Amino acid sequence: SWVLIYAWSPLVLKEYANTGHYDPVVVFLTLLGLRLALEIKERLKFRVLSGAVFGAAIACKAFPLLFLPFLWKRLKAWGMAAAGITLLLLYIPFLGVGSRLFTGLATYSDRWEFNSGLVAFNEWWISALQSLWVSAPVTESVRGDGVPNALFTFAGVEFTLDAFFMAKAISGLLILGMLGYLTWVSLKESEERGASPIVPVRRVYLMIGTLLLASPVTDPWYLCWIVPFLCLFPNKAWLYFTFSAQVYYLYFWNDWSYVTFSDLSWLGVDSSWEIARMVEYIPFFLLLVWGWWHSRKNSETIPRL
Repeated sequence: SWVLIYAWSPLVLKEYANTGHYDPVVVFLTLLGLRLALEIKERLKFRVLSGAVFGAAIACKAFPLLFLPFLWKRLKAWGMAAAGITLLLLYIPFLGVGSRLFTGLATYSDRWEFNSGLVAFNEWWISALQSLWVSAPVTESVRGDGVPNALFTFAGVEFTLDAFFMAKAISGLLILGMLGYLTWVSLKESEERGASPIVPVRRVYLMIGTLLLASPVTDPWYLCWIVPFLCLFPNKAWLYFTFSAQVYYLYFWNDWSYVTFSDLSWLGVDSSWEIARMVEYIPFFLLLVWGWWHSRKNSETIPRL
């Protein structure tokens, strides 16, 4: 019955069936690759097939690449090689453009921010600290013309050491930390535990959750990545987020700008605080912390990573 979380999800129906984002292709390939990796019969054949499917998923969107390190025991060398070869074959038609192949990724990584949680919060407190340390700013170096110096250049895009960059760096460390932890646990676990099919599925779920929390862009259709996993691991916080994310669209209703309390001036409220993010994230993080605390009290019933 938990499959209805996906089948009847208003978010999935709106973003995939109605709006037509291509993310369901990535989700399908990721789930198919994961299912093939769990097959215990004719393992070599299924490892190669799983690797090839993951390679196709990565070619569509890069985030499934994060799952391969902690699926090593399932895929082995043949599966990893199949993923690499498939990805290379799919990219061959684009190799002639050189480094421009990564310009979109570089631009996205450099400046894009929309509807984020942790990145926006970290940028806010880093900027606040910077404003207090006016005599010796720690978050950017500035040329004589007042323009921040480039820290480095990638694919023709300059990255500057400012509050936004540092906020994203913190998120990057969070992603790498979770990836490293899940990979270390998977490599150290016993063969008996590693044979359990639910364990790698749970790790993919945790990695997707971490990625969504740490991303500088949290569009509603990105949240659909995690919805299939909620059928196996129902979570009140993520279920709430799949509903509350719809307030994202207030941005378009408000003439392409965030809705703040100042927009409610007719109620006598005058504040620049954003309404949408507060509705989306405050209950979400409260539910997330509550769920974590509750699971600690009942740790004997919670499967380990």
